[in-house]
Amino acid sequence: MANPTGQLDFVQPDARPRRRVVLAGRTSSTRVVFGLLLAVAAAVVLGTKYQAAQKTHPVLSLRTSVQAGQVITAGNLTETRLPDTTTIPSVPGERMSQIVGQVAQAPLYPGQVLDPRAIAAATTLPAGQVAITLALAPEQSVGGSLHPGDVVAVYASAPTAVGVAPSATQVLPAVLVRSVATQSAVGGAPSVLVTLQLPATQATSLDAAYRGAKVDLALVGR
Repeated sequence: MANPTGQLDFVQPDARPRRRVVLAGRTSSTRVVFGLLLAVAAAVVLGTKYQAAQKTHPVLSLRTSVQAGQVITAGNLTETRLPDTTTIPSVPGERMSQIVGQVAQAPLYPGQVLDPRAIAAATTLPAGQVAITLALAPEQSVGGSLHPGDVVAVYASAPTAVGVAPSATQVLPAVLVRSVATQSAVGGAPSVLVTLQLPATQATSLDAAYRGAKVDLALVGR
C-alpha cells in the first residue's frame, strides 16, 4: 500500500508459520526422548538376561573314571558349577551323600557332569551281572579295610596233606566290591561280609573256590 510519501508500507508476515516451526521442534524432541527411553529399557532387559546367565549352582561331576557296574564312592565325585539357565541333566551338589553307594549304569569319565540317568540304586545290577556275599575273617579281606567300589583279586588255597606246603591259585583277577559289612560273632572274631559283583559266567568259579578252599582277597591298584 502506498502512503503519502510515496513509499510502500511493509506488511508483517503472519506469525502462524512460526508457530508451526515451534510445534515441529517439540515433536522432534519428543521422539528423541522416546528413543532414549527405548534404548534404556533395552539395556535393562539385556543386563537382566546377562546377570541371569552369570548365576550358577553347584552340581556333581566325576573326579575319576567309573566303569559300568562299579559302585560310586565319594572319591569318584567332585563339584562343578553350571549356569542356572542350563538344560544339561545334572545332580545337585548337596546330594553327594545320596549318590555314594549307587551303581554306574554306563562308563563315566573325569570332568563329566554326572547324569542322573547314568546311575541307579545299589539294588540294581547291570544285565549279566550277579552279586555273591563271602563271609571272611579280617585277615582274608585286606584287614577289613575294603570299601564299596574297590577292585580285588580272589585267591584260593586248598587243604594239603601234612608236610606238604600249601599253594594258592588265582581264581579271579579283578572283581568289584559292591558292599562291605561287619558281622559280630559271639565268642569269636567278627567276620567281614564282602559282597562281590561279577559276571554270571564267573560266579561258579568263585562259589566253588569259596566252598572248597580258603579264599583270600587282595586289593588291586588302579
